[in-house]
Amino acid sequence: METDVTNILNRPANSIEPPKNAPPGWYVCRVIDVDTSFRRLTKTGNKQVIFSIALESPQEVDTSALEGIDFPLKMQMYQVLTDASAYRLREFLEKGLQINMSDITLGDAIQQARGRMFRGHVIHDLTREKPFASIGEVAPLD
Repeated sequence: METDVTNILNRPANSIEPPKNAPPGWYVCRVIDVDTSFRRLTKTGNKQVIFSIALESPQEVDTSALEGIDFPLKMQMYQVLTDASAYRLREFLEKGLQINMSDITLGDAIQQARGRMFRGHVIHDLTREKPFASIGEVAPLD
């Protein structure tokens, strides 16, 4: 669904609030898209794969913190590609998304990610000015 930018642009600027973060806890997640343009990180120059994730439904979350949040809730999951970090990407694909890694390349496995379901544990990074939600741990969907 395309966003109607006219409605957004006609709103009073001081009425615009940031969206609520997903509260910490476990969610049923789905990979809705994979950006394999391998964008470079500004600070390090390392390349990354970006997974667009839909938090489909909460599993183990404080239900009182869910007020005002509509599901599915979309977020990004970034996987940096270096020799030292490639194992994290492999573990996400193999253990979280249950992709059979025998006899395929990491690139082939990435292409199989779209549409796959998994359990994601949302955490909050409190070192920023505003808390930032990200997926800190993954597990297979039982």
